Order: sequence, then structure tokens, then C-alpha cells
Amino acid sequence: LLASDASLAEVNTRLEARGKSQIPMNRFRPNLVISGCDPFAEDSWSRIDVAAGNGTVSFGVVKPCARCKMPTIDQSTGVPDMRASACATKGTVDDDDEGGGPVAEAE
Repeated sequence: LLASDASLAEVNTRLEARGKSQIPMNRFRPNLVISGCDPFAEDSWSRIDVAAGNGTVSFGVVKPCARCKMPTIDQSTGVPDMRASACATKGTVDDDDEGGGPVAEAE
């Protein structure tokens, strides 16, 4: 999973607006966390270059990550936090069954 700090911040803003508690990045179990982009920019990327030593490593971004229950589970305890679903945008115009980055997760 590719996620960004900006996306998580936006998800947490949406959660707070709905009277729900914020969640940490580890709930999404990302492989790469990006800083310095707009929220959800990573949802439209097809490739990412990562600095590695004296060069770069390129990764293809194959598809958005589908929704799952993982963001509703506390990673340190393994206990679900009793959220009804993993979708912060459920029932809104951003509700997209194809998933995406954190925009699609974390109610």
C-alpha cells in the first residue's frame, strides 16, 4: 500500500467532523508513506521513484488498495475499535468501491 501523510491528515479531519476519533498510519499497514504531496494525490499515480543510495528505484503503482477492515483494528492489541466500517466517506460522493488510498478507509 502506498499512502501519504496528507491523505491520513485529511481522513482524520473527516473522521473528526463525523464525531469519530483519529487513527494512526499503522492502521493502514502501508509499504511506503509519502510526504510533500496533496491529499490523495497517490491515488492517481502510476509510478513512483524512490531515492536509494546514489540512484533511484522505480515502482509501478498497479491499482488502488481495496477496502478492508484493517483500519478498524488496533495494531498494538489486535482488537477491533468497534467502528461500523472501514470507510470514512461511506455514503458520500467520495464513496468508491474501487478503494484508493486512505480516502477509502477508516470510519
